[in-house]
Amino acid sequence: MRNVTRDEMVARRVLQGARTIAALGLTTRGRAAGVTAVKYLAQAGFDVIPIVAGPSDFLGLRAYDRLDAVPGGIDVVLAFGPAARAVEIIDAAAAIGAEAVWLAPGAASRAADARADERGIALVRDLDIAEVHRTTLRRAGQPSVRAPGRGKRARRGRAAPPPRGGYAEAGGGGRKGGGGGRAALDEKKMRGARRRRRAA
Repeated sequence: MRNVTRDEMVARRVLQGARTIAALGLTTRGRAAGVTAVKYLAQAGFDVIPIVAGPSDFLGLRAYDRLDAVPGGIDVVLAFGPAARAVEIIDAAAAIGAEAVWLAPGAASRAADARADERGIALVRDLDIAEVHRTTLRRAGQPSVRAPGRGKRARRGRAAPPPRGGYAEAGGGGRKGGGGGRAALDEKKMRGARRRRRAA
C-alpha cells in the first residue's frame, strides 16, 4: 500500500472542510481541465463559483468577475493557469478570508509556497482536485454532498447550519458533518432499539 504524502494529507483535509469552491482561470476552449473539474465538483455537491471575466453564467453556474464580488464566504480558491499568477491569487484569497488555495497542476511555484506561509493559508499544489476527491474521500465513505454552512461567512440563501453537537441527518463529512445517509440510518436504528428496550 502506497504511503500518503504530506500534500495529499493537506488536500484531503481541505476537501473535508470545504463546501464553497471558487474556480479561477477557466476556459471552455479545447479539453480544458478546469471545465472537467468544475463539472465534477458541482455534481459531487460542492457550491462551485466560477470567476470569469464578462459572462454571469458559466456551465450553468452563477459566475462573478472577481473573487471579492462574490457575496458570502469562500472556503477554497481553485486556480488553473500559469504559475506566474499564483502569488497574486493567494493574496486575493487571503484578502477575502478563504481557508485554502488549490493550485492545479502547472499553476504552482516556489514563490507561491512562500506567500502561502506568509499569509497563513493552506496550500495544495499539483494535484487534480477531482481525482483526489474521487479516489480518497469517496473511497473512504465520504458522502458527495456536504453539510450546509461550511464557510466562515454564511452565503446568502444557504441552509441553516447543523445543530449543536454536530449531527445533521444525511449531512456531509468534515469537522461538523453528520456522516451522510449511513449515519442517518444508524441513528434511526438506535432510536428503534431504545423504543424496543422501553417496551420490554
